[in-house]
Amino acid sequence: MANLTVYSVKKLSMDDFKIFTGLYNDFRSRAVSDFKFDLEPLEYEDFIMAINNGLLQCLVLFENSIPTGFLIYTTLISYAIELNIIYLISQDNYETKVKNLVEELLNIEKDRLNNKVITYPLLGEQVQYKDILEAYNFNIITQSVLKFDFLNPSSVSKISHTRDLDVPLDFYIDNWNDEYFESACKIIYNNFKTASDALFDTRFKSLEGTKDVVAKVVNSTYGQFLPKYSKVVLKNDKPIAVCFVNVTGNGLVNIPLVAVDKLFRNQKLGKNMVSKAVREILEDTLNGVVNYSEVNVTTDFANTAALRMYEFCGFVEDYKYLQSFKE
Repeated sequence: MANLTVYSVKKLSMDDFKIFTGLYNDFRSRAVSDFKFDLEPLEYEDFIMAINNGLLQCLVLFENSIPTGFLIYTTLISYAIELNIIYLISQDNYETKVKNLVEELLNIEKDRLNNKVITYPLLGEQVQYKDILEAYNFNIITQSVLKFDFLNPSSVSKISHTRDLDVPLDFYIDNWNDEYFESACKIIYNNFKTASDALFDTRFKSLEGTKDVVAKVVNSTYGQFLPKYSKVVLKNDKPIAVCFVNVTGNGLVNIPLVAVDKLFRNQKLGKNMVSKAVREILEDTLNGVVNYSEVNVTTDFANTAALRMYEFCGFVEDYKYLQSFKE
């Protein structure tokens, strides 16, 4: 008679730290190659410290008392429950395993779900979980990740030609200064409150929430903020457009937010900001001032205007992924 597999899920506890080590390190070795992580996850000791400090939550899947999968999430960085990874050491019977983990998450966080969204990017191998999540009433949208590779001759050629872009009269592009914070937040809020981003990051639905996002960007919560390359367009000394830039490690520069006041759309202000930022980063890299290898950005695949803007500046689509969220 075949042995019956018994599944159970519980929060990672001190009693499990030793037997969980191998499973976590197996995930860590595959995070970049198989799950599109920009950086390797925390070392195991640092991960355990984050668990003990309440910065991360971890649900562990046990098969007959042996840990074979886990789900990591946090509730501290944004107004959402951010699900970072569902990892299974084996894909055998993965539907049942994923359901066990998701159901336990929904059960544990049922009170928070009254006013929080769950967000979960289906990166890499996790794309196969789409149908399972939809059965739990998760919504799905497609995100496009584009990058400007400093070693791509076509990209470098395109960005060099953007020097010819005409900045309209009475407009001036300045580097970021903290005095622009309030105006930048209003511009971003008015752009993002009805965008797809607000569906899975509900902070963009209010001005106060948007201020939380911008504060975390400029305070380097999401990566080292680069004010030198972050651009603000001014008209009569008043900000009307903004482009933030940070670096997440390993020479990977990211553009987390770009927004233009709706009264000044279709004047190439987005192209001007992005191209100026990328040109300066590229030039400083070539001159040995910094050591970066690419600039990347994520945008809604349905936002054709944004895609055209980045492609004009030499960005090339790297990959697409599904962003899931449950309201």
